[in-house]
Amino acid sequence: MKKIFLLIALFYSISFCQGWNATVTTSINEGAFTQMDLFTNKDGNHLVIKKTTGDIVYYNINSSGDVDSSKTEILNQVPISQTLSVQIIRFMLFIKLIT
Repeated sequence: MKKIFLLIALFYSISFCQGWNATVTTSINEGAFTQMDLFTNKDGNHLVIKKTTGDIVYYNINSSGDVDSSKTEILNQVPISQTLSVQIIRFMLFIKLIT
């Protein structure tokens, strides 16, 4: 009886497990940057990059690695500060996107 239960459990775990996509390469080519953050939600993968020039660039990427260029945003000349946290950058982008 235990063997049957284990076989059924093994069958269900193999049949209904989640698969992961293979590693993908994006078309994003950024040179020098000071900070980077990647977060994911139902809208996709969100990549925020703070360049050494002070610009902040936001990319929306799907699970295949394709960049949605209609959602790409650039904030120009944000003062360079090592104490500028990722949460502040996210908030600044949020304000930019909704205004």
